[in-house]
Amino acid sequence: MKKVVFITGTTSGIGESLMKTYLKRGDTVVAVNRSEFSFDAPALLSIRGDVRDAGQVRRVFERLAEDGTSPDIFILNAGIFRVDISGGRLDGALFEEVMETNLNGALRIVAEGLKGGGGKKKVFVAVSSTSNILPNPNALGYYISKLGLTKSFEIFRKKFRAQAEFKTLILGPIKTKMLGSGPMESRLQTLVRDAIAVPVEEAVEPIVRFIESGK
Repeated sequence: MKKVVFITGTTSGIGESLMKTYLKRGDTVVAVNRSEFSFDAPALLSIRGDVRDAGQVRRVFERLAEDGTSPDIFILNAGIFRVDISGGRLDGALFEEVMETNLNGALRIVAEGLKGGGGKKKVFVAVSSTSNILPNPNALGYYISKLGLTKSFEIFRKKFRAQAEFKTLILGPIKTKMLGSGPMESRLQTLVRDAIAVPVEEAVEPIVRFIESGK
């Protein structure tokens, strides 16, 4: 059965590859990005929206309602990495930017997505990271946001199990732009991560299988 898949952050990396995979399978994809998005396909509904802005998130869902589009799967992929600790100080603005995008933005999507649905059980997928287990000490916001998202989904699985499934992807190093976007703990750690990082194209199929599994 064809599905409607809602994905945030599809301009590159995992989000882009997931979008293309679902489109290739014949599913409809709702792609939500805060920047201009040039990709085009018959089964693609592209909506510009910044998950950091509650008003814009509401307007995304208003647009879906106007179009009569009801997603089956929500993949909360939008995320940024910032080095917010350096030179003996914490950059509050960078920390807040990461939290608003990676954690609060995802929770806004969940809050709106749980509304309505006509009795259809939805699937929400949090894209988390091994950084919530082995954090980069220079990126506090990234660590806290991914840990918070993981723990939030643990609660949602208990509180909203009659309405939706909540799945958490805890991804290891994948070769995307984000992998090399900040300093690592050491040169050795950088070499290890580069050595074990999986190409994004190879990571996508196992991710899709996990999303569609009963686990």
